Amino acid sequence: MKYVFVVGFYDSIKDILDEKFPGRLAEGSIIWIAENKGIKADLEKFKELFFDVISSGHPSAVVVLFGIPKGHDWLPYQLERIVTEGRARDSSAKVDFLTSPDLNARNLVEMQIEAAQLDEREEIPDELVRAKLNGRKAICIHASTYTSIKDALKRAGFSPEIVEERFDEESINIAKNSNLNERLAKYAKSHFMMLYAWDGLRHASDAVVAAFRRNGKFIDAQSASKVVEKLRRWLLS
Repeated sequence: MKYVFVVGFYDSIKDILDEKFPGRLAEGSIIWIAENKGIKADLEKFKELFFDVISSGHPSAVVVLFGIPKGHDWLPYQLERIVTEGRARDSSAKVDFLTSPDLNARNLVEMQIEAAQLDEREEIPDELVRAKLNGRKAICIHASTYTSIKDALKRAGFSPEIVEERFDEESINIAKNSNLNERLAKYAKSHFMMLYAWDGLRHASDAVVAAFRRNGKFIDAQSASKVVEKLRRWLLS
């Protein structure tokens, strides 16, 4: 799969993406990170999502478009460090990044997205999800400072409608998880499946895993993207 990150531009650029590429935004092949949270927050959010995409095991190419505010000449060097670290995680993925001092660079963003020739994503049929979940729901669990599993589902070919219909989500505060396994276990009564990204938390107990597998399914992995990749394989098996 191919991805385009659009980071640090004005909200007017998001309006254009909503108008011209709504499907790509919904499925997650275009990933928008707004500029109004501050440049350090932009970098942290980009690093989190970029590493998640790179670690997913299926990106063939990634394009990063990054708006550089005036007076932030240091930013491209920080960006290059993140991209270099990402390449080290998966050297097979082609990563290109382009910076712009114009935070309203409409033509540049549109042209680069078109040039990326984003793939048609293989969608997971809604009815297949409903059937495999036995008409019930899945609960998604991840650490509060890490990538949302529901967002990863949308990037992996699940429709936004089925994600909202069949997947609940709870983010766990890393500093307040002393009763983590008790919280996880309670979901076995209300949900058919648990999708658990343990990075930043800890592995679920054997009792939690057994509770879900008794009448349903338990899928875990380090990151949201890896959990979703396992889910896709199970659904299509």
